[in-house]
Amino acid sequence: MPRPWIRRGVDRVIETPIFDLERHHLRTPHETEHAFHILKCPDWCNILPITPDGLVVMVRQYRYGTDEETLELPGGMIDPEDPNPMDGARRELLEGAPGTTVMGVASSLGFGTSPGRFSLQYRQRFSESPSDTLAAARARNG
Repeated sequence: MPRPWIRRGVDRVIETPIFDLERHHLRTPHETEHAFHILKCPDWCNILPITPDGLVVMVRQYRYGTDEETLELPGGMIDPEDPNPMDGARRELLEGAPGTTVMGVASSLGFGTSPGRFSLQYRQRFSESPSDTLAAARARNG
């Protein structure tokens, strides 16, 4: 079995609200030193909102890196302070974007084959069904 590479140190090169860039210094079993750059990003949650007539809802967002507007699925970062990714799902439901469905949000969290389990965990956490949350958001947004 090959000997492991030894980590000699880690430097944070850049720290931003969206990502951090780290430089890892490693020594190979052959005593060669190498630097590797690791991009660390928070978890994201995207939803796939589908309207009753089967259309996918997208959002337009300006992206500085490409200097253009892009079409994207709605979503965003899961806040590191969130004790549970279900909190990110709740935020998406509370926004009530057109075409948002409970099934779409459930699928984004990996509950695609078990929306009942998603609804149960959601109700246990927030004392209401995800459908009720979405309906209230839609009523507020008109």
